Amino acid sequence: MPLKQCDYFLVRHLKPNVASGTCYGRSDLLADEPPDPCWQRFNQLPQPILTSPLQRASRLAEHLELSLELSSEGPQTLSSSIRSSSFIEIDPCWQELDFGRWEGLPWESISEQSIVQWQQNLLDFTFPEGESARQMQQRVLSGWQRWKQRQTGGTLISHLGVIRMLLGDVLAIPFQQQLIVQIDTQHTLWLRQSWMENDQGDQIPESEVWQLKGLNLSPEALLAAWS
Repeated sequence: MPLKQCDYFLVRHLKPNVASGTCYGRSDLLADEPPDPCWQRFNQLPQPILTSPLQRASRLAEHLELSLELSSEGPQTLSSSIRSSSFIEIDPCWQELDFGRWEGLPWESISEQSIVQWQQNLLDFTFPEGESARQMQQRVLSGWQRWKQRQTGGTLISHLGVIRMLLGDVLAIPFQQQLIVQIDTQHTLWLRQSWMENDQGDQIPESEVWQLKGLNLSPEALLAAWS
């Protein structure tokens, strides 16, 4: 019975250009930092590269794609927007929480009553003209199920809330406890999935095993571990 495995790199986006103390989630903010030079040394990554459409994620995804292309096709230049690519898959399911009318507001300008209502019901509080964490969880985990069904692994460039939910699903961590997990910008959570297959190539029930290979790995640390 052959053992199969695949790797999932969950990478937090580039640091966004936003004032400290600002509420933001779904806002499409520009990046405020360049991609770490270590990314250029990745000539192999788990594929495909999946990304949130928000610029702080998609620009890093494009940079990773360029690194893969440079390793096989020679010099190229970055375009002003994501190109049509066999490497990159853009999907809105990987976007951060939609805070609705709170988006872009200083936290201190939001009423204390509203903040208390949210804190008392973190999973099901629906932000004005936005969504609840449960609604976000439903779209994120739906995308996660589709991704896992491929049994290929891959690299996802996304947001802290998304990464927390994926780890929470694998480790059965309740939502409120997921908030403890911290991933810095351009850092990676690395998961490995293993399973056994029968002679017909079908996965053997209950043979699946997950490993947390790395948490909050810098590009340099991930490169050393992956190499």
